[in-house]
Order: sequence, then structure tokens, then C-alpha cells
Amino acid sequence: MGSSSLRDRAVTRRHAAASARRANGAASAAGGNTAPAPRRAAAAAPDAGGSAALENARGLYQRAAQWQRAGRHRDAEAAYVASARALRQVLGGRSPELAEVIAAHAELAAELGDHRRALVLGHEGLAVVERGAGDAARATRARILGALGNVHRALGDYRRAGALLRRALATARGIGAGTREAALAMNNLGILYKYSGAFHRARAHYRQALRITRRACGPDHPNVAALYHNLGGLAFTMGDYRAAERWGRAGMELRIRLSGADHVAVAADAAALGASLDGLGRHGEAQRLYARALAIFRRRYGARHYEIAVNLNNLGASLYAQGKLEAAAENYRAALQMKQTLLGGDHIDVALTANNLGMLYMKQRRHALAVRHVERAGEILTRQLGARHPKTRAVVANLRALREARPSIRPTRGAIARDRST
Repeated sequence: MGSSSLRDRAVTRRHAAASARRANGAASAAGGNTAPAPRRAAAAAPDAGGSAALENARGLYQRAAQWQRAGRHRDAEAAYVASARALRQVLGGRSPELAEVIAAHAELAAELGDHRRALVLGHEGLAVVERGAGDAARATRARILGALGNVHRALGDYRRAGALLRRALATARGIGAGTREAALAMNNLGILYKYSGAFHRARAHYRQALRITRRACGPDHPNVAALYHNLGGLAFTMGDYRAAERWGRAGMELRIRLSGADHVAVAADAAALGASLDGLGRHGEAQRLYARALAIFRRRYGARHYEIAVNLNNLGASLYAQGKLEAAAENYRAALQMKQTLLGGDHIDVALTANNLGMLYMKQRRHALAVRHVERAGEILTRQLGARHPKTRAVVANLRALREARPSIRPTRGAIARDRST
């Protein structure tokens, strides 16, 4: 049995990660060009001074969203904090508008890989609108539940993620089954199903989310690009590399038209397309796409970020497939160290890169190192995913091959890059 060179497909970006903005014609954070506006529920009219303070709070929120898209993360965080403080003073502590600002702040924390902060903010926002009535409160509640679910998925806690994401979908359907809120919730649940190995359920959720999004937003919208990306990633995971390439190219081309070639979501699209090309044996093209993605991510996030670790792993897998073992090992080791620092030593993504590095060591006839790394990967995946998950079974097969000292080890494909929240 051949080995698995397991590739990453995270956040959510992400990540957790860069969740798109919902409601009121707002463009997504994954590729939008306008700042989201919080949904405004009916409230007692403030006096003249209060009206000015309210408009200032809303302006701060708009600037925070713009700064977040521009990569000015510290400025964005400060503006979210100031906006929330001002909204509490004017509208009180139970306003959906306040919860919307807190939700955006939580999504920024998740994008930056600060999962603990994202969870604290998410629960804070949820407490604001937990018992709120009306569509504004429901929409914000669904958004926050989705953000919390995405963070738990990124942390590898699929059970808790599933409970939160199903609550998000039920809440969104309370607004309407054909709304953008429902499409967002279906997409997020589809991502979880893909990670859990329930591929057919993932595809059904993605396709339904795409139908809703096209009707609600039109064909040229960032959320459509995000769903093309996710459908491509699912096809890749299922081994249909040609379909993965078609979806990946469609998503990246649409994203470039909407957001420009240097947008961070284009980098994620490039990484996903690179995986598909690797699967088709077009390694040189794939490596150029990984290099493009890494350059954009480093400009956006600096030298250390989850997306960078993902792409170092994927570049290592591509080089491994070409037989460039020393260069592959360098990328794997850098990815493994970064993931351990960012995610902790018992995370699923750490196991994937440990497996890859172990199989490379076997190629180099460094048997003891190989067994050590693949054993570690198997132990992590068994704890986190269970013995029957496809990733666990692939690593167990690798370990069996190592213990039998099989000389010929061929990489197969796993998953790559981050699924996009719409």
C-alpha cells in the first residue's frame, strides 16, 4: 500500500479565518471592496449628542473593516474596540449592532490565528444577542455561532464545531431558507463535513449554498468565488483533480476580477489550484503558485502565520513528488515547527506534516526518524479523528509499511489550503 503525503486544507481561514461579511449588500472579507454595515435594529432615538456618538461608532466600524482588508490589523483591532465601547454607551449592552461589531472583531482574531481571543469575543457577542428577537438579532446570532464553530473546527474539536454550526444553520433558516445567512451557514457546515470525511454531505451543502448565493447575490460575487474554491478543494480531496482544477481556476479568476491579483483570498485560491496541478503531475506550475501564495501571505501577515505553514507543507509535498528530498525536508521542518508553535503539539495539522516528514525520512533511509514521526502522527490522528477516519487510516498504512521496511513509497494526495467562509 502506498503512503499518503497529506496536504493541508485548514479556518477558515479560515480559520479560521477570514469570514465574509453578511447582510445589507456587504461584500465578503474574503474579497469584498466595501465595508460592511451593521444591521440596525429599532431602538429608542438618541438625543443630538447621542446621534453624533452613534454615527462616530458606525464610522469606526467602517474604518476597522477597511483596515482589516488592507492588512492594518492593529489599527483594525483598535477601531473595533472603540466602536464597541461607543455603541455600549449609546445603545446599551443588548444591541444587535454591538454584537455585529464584536463578531467582526472575533473574525479578525480568528484570521490572525488568535483562537483563544476569537472564542472570548465570540461568546461575548453571543451573550449580547442570545435572547434577541427579530431578524437583525437572528442574523447576528447565526454569524457568531458560525464563527465560533469555525474556530472549534480549526482547533480540531469537530464535535463542538458541529453543534455550533448546526445551531447557526437552524438560526439562519429562521430568517429564510433562501437567504445569504442560510448560504453562509450551509457553507460552514459543508467545510466541517469535508474535514470529518463526510464528503457527499459536504458536496450537497456546498452546492445548495452556491445555488442560494447565485440567486441572492448574482454570479459575480466574492461569496460565489469562495464556494468555487471550496468545491474545488472537495473535488481534490476526493481525488478528482481535473474537476478540482476547473473549480479552482473559476474561483481564482473571479476573485482576481473582483479584488485584484494581490488579495489574500487570491493567495488561498492559488494554493488550492497548486494542489490540483500537483495531483495532475504538473509540479513546476504548482510550485510557482505556492510561491505566489507565500509572497502574498508574508506581506499580509509577516513571517509566521498558519497560512504560511500550510503552504510550506504543500511546497514540501510538491518537491517530494519531484524527488527533491533536501528541499522538501527543509519546507516540511519549517512548516512543522510553525504549526507546533501556533497550534500546539496535538493538533491534526501537526500530524499531517509529521507524517509527510516521516515518509521523506524513509526515502532517505533514516528509518528511526521516519518511524518516530509517523507514529506521532498516527497517535494524534487516532485521538482527534478516530481510527476510522480516512486520514488516520492512511497514516496507519504508512506506519505499517515502515515497520515492514518496504523500500518503495509513493506519495498520494490529501487536502490543501484553507476552505473559505462565504
